[in-house]
This record gives sequence, C-alpha cells and structure tokens, in this order.
Amino acid sequence: MPFADLDDRTSYESKFKKMEFIDLSASMNTVRILDDKPNKTYTHYVRGSYIECIGEDCPVCSNNKKLIAENPDNFRTIGGYSAKSERFVVNVFDKTNVKLCSKCGHEVKKAGEQYPSACPKCGQMITTIAESPLNKVKILAKGKDLFNQFNVLEMSTLDANKDPMGLQNFDITLFVTGSGRETKIMAVPQPTSVDKVEVTPDMLFDTTRATLKLKEDEINDLLRGVAIKDILVARKSSKDDKLESETIVTSDEVKAQVNSLFNK
Repeated sequence: MPFADLDDRTSYESKFKKMEFIDLSASMNTVRILDDKPNKTYTHYVRGSYIECIGEDCPVCSNNKKLIAENPDNFRTIGGYSAKSERFVVNVFDKTNVKLCSKCGHEVKKAGEQYPSACPKCGQMITTIAESPLNKVKILAKGKDLFNQFNVLEMSTLDANKDPMGLQNFDITLFVTGSGRETKIMAVPQPTSVDKVEVTPDMLFDTTRATLKLKEDEINDLLRGVAIKDILVARKSSKDDKLESETIVTSDEVKAQVNSLFNK
C-alpha cells in the first residue's frame, strides 16, 4: 500500500472534461462499445431539449398527470405533454472514416454514400482531403430501440466455442437512415473485426453527465418559456448556487445533447 493515498488526477480531469457526442450521420458508422454497462436515465423532451426527470417532484410529470386527467383520450397530442422515456448512455470508440476539415478541424462524415464537397461547419472545401478512421472516444446516447438491439447482439454474437463474445470485443456497424424524429438505426455486428482497442481511463467520459440536469425551479422556468441557455447562465452566475461544477453544462454541450438525444 502506498505511503500516501493520492487522488487519481487523470480520473478527476476526465470527469469534468467537455462531453463529445457521436455524430450518427445518415450513413454507416462503425463503433466499439467500451463500457460494461450503459448509464440509464429517464428524460423528458421539453421545448427542444431533453432533460432528466427528477422523480416525484418533477414539474413535467405533474403537468403530464394534469393533461391526462383533462384529456384521457388524446393527451399525447396535447401541447405540453412530454412522456418520460428511457435513455441509455455509453462510451464508444468511433472508428468511422471521416475527413478532418483543414480550416476548423470539424470531423466530416459521409452524407449517405458521399462526402459533402465543403465542410458543413465552416464552408471550407474538403474534396482533396483524404479520409481516415476517426478512432476517437465519443458518447453514444440513445433510447431503448437501439439498446434493445445491443442486448440481442450481446446474446447472439458467438465465438468459435458458441459462447457470447461480449459487446466490447467486436465492432458494430450502425446503419442510419432518416433524420430528426424519423431517424432509424440498425445495429449489425462485425464478429471478424476483433482488434483490441487501446483506451486509457482518462479518455473515457463520465456518462452520468451526458443528460442535462435541471433543478425543480429551473424546470418550471423552462416550462414557462425561459431558454435553456438563459437558465444555465443564471445558474452559473448565482452566488448562492451550491451545485457542483460537474452539472454546469455549456451552451455548446446543450446543443450537442439535443442533437444526440433527439432520436430514439
């Protein structure tokens, strides 16, 4: 046992680093799952953002109950109703081929069968840039439809001895079609792609931070029409705010979370 029990700084820094969500473009995406288990949360989609359900005191749940009581036959179509849904978050190693924009560094993936001629972020031409595997740790956050497929693959993808290989031991190709709420993802195992992925603990993200967490009064503000960005700015500037810094999410992260969590 060491003389002094020191904190693991790399683990600390990893916990507080900015989240990077995987961009699942409408094409093929190759990933390797890195975590033994996903982090599971319950969320509501409110005014363009997914937020974590806070349980018994959740204003969204309270509003849902009111709408159900008033409109038992069609409450799902009433404005303001937001069902509680399961969300799963896991670290993945994104192996998808990309073109890295020479101007802004944006990771450009194919749009269908082809790459766009220009970077969608800054407009720089990328036609002459060679593609290469991204090979980067990202956060994958989706609903039960995709993760139910992962459950099936875990049991059905077998080695030569007819034993489950384990999701962390082979690549998975995610075939993505559609966009927005019409996005469909089909997970296909690649049992011959079994190369070892070298990832250190400091490269992983804290998956408990991947879902936007608001306090009760902040959720009420959101329901009243206050923008997420304004809520977070007010939280950060408040001298009396006792929340740990890990719950402070930048506006860029909010946008990334919305884009990533929007599809089931």
